[in-house]
Amino acid sequence: MDSGSSINDATLRDYLKIMFRHKLLFVAILLVVMTITYINLQMDTPKYAAVVSMLISAKMDTEADYYQGIGTNISITTNHTLKVKSTPVLERVVDALKLYQLPLDYEAKYATNVRKYFMKGQIEKLKIRLEGITPEQRMSIKRELALNRLRSNINVSLIPDSDILTIMVKDYDPVFATVIANSVSRSYIIFDMEQQIAELKLKYGEKHSTVVQLESYIREFEETLDGRLLSGIDAIGPASVKIVEQAVASSDPINVQQKGVLLGGAFFVSMVLGVLFSFGFEYMDQTVKMPKDLEQFFGMAFLGSIPRKKKKDSVLACSPDSVDSNYTRAFHDLTDRVYQMAKEQNLKTVLLTDVERSDTTEFIVANLGMCLSQKMNQKVVLVDANFRESAVSKFFNISSDVGLVEVLSEQEKLDSIVQNPKEKLYVLPPGNTAGMSNNIIKGDVMNDLINTAAQSYDLTLITCEGIKDSLDASIIAPHVDGVILVINEGQVRRQTMKSLLMPYTRKKVNFVGAIITNRRYELPEFIYRFT
Repeated sequence: MDSGSSINDATLRDYLKIMFRHKLLFVAILLVVMTITYINLQMDTPKYAAVVSMLISAKMDTEADYYQGIGTNISITTNHTLKVKSTPVLERVVDALKLYQLPLDYEAKYATNVRKYFMKGQIEKLKIRLEGITPEQRMSIKRELALNRLRSNINVSLIPDSDILTIMVKDYDPVFATVIANSVSRSYIIFDMEQQIAELKLKYGEKHSTVVQLESYIREFEETLDGRLLSGIDAIGPASVKIVEQAVASSDPINVQQKGVLLGGAFFVSMVLGVLFSFGFEYMDQTVKMPKDLEQFFGMAFLGSIPRKKKKDSVLACSPDSVDSNYTRAFHDLTDRVYQMAKEQNLKTVLLTDVERSDTTEFIVANLGMCLSQKMNQKVVLVDANFRESAVSKFFNISSDVGLVEVLSEQEKLDSIVQNPKEKLYVLPPGNTAGMSNNIIKGDVMNDLINTAAQSYDLTLITCEGIKDSLDASIIAPHVDGVILVINEGQVRRQTMKSLLMPYTRKKVNFVGAIITNRRYELPEFIYRFT
């Protein structure tokens, strides 16, 4: 429960309340983030990498133009990346390994059911596209698809501070990744030798011995494009770019992520997002929700909170039939504070009204009246001036045929018609409201009634319509010792309340405090005990 009437700084409990208040937002964010993370994990088909190491600083038989002007590792890497991924190099691999014959749903063999589901639509569209064209066109599209797929699965990098170039090829099958990597490296060596031959032919002619020897090497390497492992001598090759280490099959996929770590990270991110969004929504919410809002924005004391009423709380909190609950305990705490405040400030007459219409205000008045009459052991009178929605008399099962209307119209005297449903507790119901004047509550007449009640009773509690719905409160407020506001949690905007209170401030009305009703206690009980 909240305690104290002066709350200057936010506490740990205040922050926890904000997060618990938006717990559904936390759950929604958690489900979205975790679902997205899980789907992404399922969409990631395991791939295996095969790496070929190549020496790129070997001496060339001729200084070809495309080797000159290379100064930095960045330019070297860029240069070789472009050449390794060039169409002449990769087309030779596609043809040698017949990659265009791979099924369109090649990945599906290794993919999860989630990934297969998302692939299905794309594959069907592609199949429909291929069905409506000639065999030559179909082969051209398949070759293009195979070429693009191969290019996207190749990474070329230079080992820092060395002349070693690595070509990494990824595929869903570890053995096939090895075959492709070896084939790509050999195709690149053939490409390198073809460049040298072109330069040598321009310089020495087609019959030069070096040209003939290189052409012979090319024919030999073309027979090894199937990707099989070669002997060490054969693997080195005669080109200026030489194979240092051939690719071998890997047993571990490179993109298998630690699902537990990722899901844990996703959970942490969702919690952070939940906190950020919760405090963001809290900042944008301009309604009065917490006790500190009263003091921070209105300089008004907090008297107590009344939680949402449940069926078991339908009887009066101080009656013998009441059930011990947070609801009844809240009224006992509220009674203690109001009693102490009335004693310290010598309050004899108090107006208790709400800002906006609330179905609990009359119930609060009835409970306060009964509890105060018992605690003070003095006479307490409840004056029900809510002519539109009177409910106080119903709580005590008393007649409302004669009451305040008759006193204000000077047909009856207060002491003659006031009713006494409980010991030390007196109630003045609204009376017969049929045909009553709209301006029956007038300053002088109401002032006389208040003075009479103050002389006859130890404490007078008056209730009327809310300050937003009626002017009755503005007429009564200047004539009482203090005013207590009932505020429905999360229903009254701060700006609205400020504008409604301005006329009362000009009249120097004494607002002794406020009660927050329909309060939601989001935090578990143990947090209230230990924070």
